[in-house]
Amino acid sequence: MMTINYLTEARNSIVRGLRDIHGPENVRAFKGEIAWIETKGPWLGLRWVYLCEVSGCASDFIRLRNNIETETPKTFWPFRHPNIRSFELTVLFSEITQEFISDFSSFVSFLSEERDEVYTWDLFDDASYPCYGFSEKALARQRENRK
Repeated sequence: MMTINYLTEARNSIVRGLRDIHGPENVRAFKGEIAWIETKGPWLGLRWVYLCEVSGCASDFIRLRNNIETETPKTFWPFRHPNIRSFELTVLFSEITQEFISDFSSFVSFLSEERDEVYTWDLFDDASYPCYGFSEKALARQRENRK
């Protein structure tokens, strides 16, 4: 019986989804990091996320974070990383859909623009800026497992 490597599958799904949004030439996966170049009019910017498992949780819990120093190859992005507010989000593998990937891309873009507005994301209930959060489904599953 073959077991699913949720982390690898999550990374592959996110890479495919980001390539659909930003173009295949603008998205790369390097070890645990996914980096993409976002373009808006005359400017472009690097966005990135590091995927990892969640200690003490089942293997289908996926953590997306940008608060880990990563080494994006200079051949992809020759400049230093931009300052983007950090985040650490935990979701279930089953929540990583094209809609999630699109929302996630918008979320990271929002953080990079440093707008003085509130970003709401239904997936994270009432979190207006989920800098550290579990999706509602991941939180419910974690509570179930503790019983």
